[in-house]
Amino acid sequence: MMCEEAKYKGPSILVEAVTKEVPECRRKEVRVLDVAAGTGLVGVALAQKGFTNLDALEPSECMLELLRSKNLYTNTFHEYVGQGHTNVPQGCYDVVFVVGGMGNNHIPSTGVLEFVRFAKPGGLVMICMRQDEEDYLTKLKEYMNSLEEQQLWKKVKKVL
Repeated sequence: MMCEEAKYKGPSILVEAVTKEVPECRRKEVRVLDVAAGTGLVGVALAQKGFTNLDALEPSECMLELLRSKNLYTNTFHEYVGQGHTNVPQGCYDVVFVVGGMGNNHIPSTGVLEFVRFAKPGGLVMICMRQDEEDYLTKLKEYMNSLEEQQLWKKVKKVL
């Protein structure tokens, strides 16, 4: 079953948030990592807004083939988040985001620490997800709060 693009709002919400945070004059230079990139839907939208330095992390080889065919991503990583060390460079991304990849049977809440490691100091980590998995959301919020208490990251705002 495919999501109808008009009903799947996560990508548009994320693109709007990223474009608000990154001025147009910086969009060609910022490094962006699309986690659980899928077919590259968000990458296409960001490219239309002027972002050119995009990398993708995706666990599905089939999805990676689709997103590679779009020729938007500089580097692609065929890996899972939250299962140990990845080959994604640490501390080099201005923006790390995930749309729809967080939830039960997806990226575990502990994957947030990897997002933090991927980001530069002062970089943005953006998570766009459904709000209907209460048990997962509770664990995620607790884990994010513990990372903040350990001063590993700082929550700056919640969009929705």
